[in-house]
Amino acid sequence: MNLSVVIPSYNLEGTIGKCLSSLVEQTYPPEEIIVVDGKSIDSTIEIVRKFNDVILIINTRNHTIGSNGNRGGRGRQRRPRLLL
Repeated sequence: MNLSVVIPSYNLEGTIGKCLSSLVEQTYPPEEIIVVDGKSIDSTIEIVRKFNDVILIINTRNHTIGSNGNRGGRGRQRRPRLLL
């Protein structure tokens, strides 16, 4: 599907794996999946790194969910974006 999915994250180790698996396994998966992490202190980053097709952006400091979502959309292909 010609769509980008942007997921702002912070300490989502309990849900991020299920979320990414669900997106990857769709009949028509998105063109790109972007996770923008706000310096999680749990295993969120390690879980995201297990998904080879997911783009991971790690902020150098903790930002708000809105700020992380905006960062995930910058500089990407001009396609519709879905913010989860």
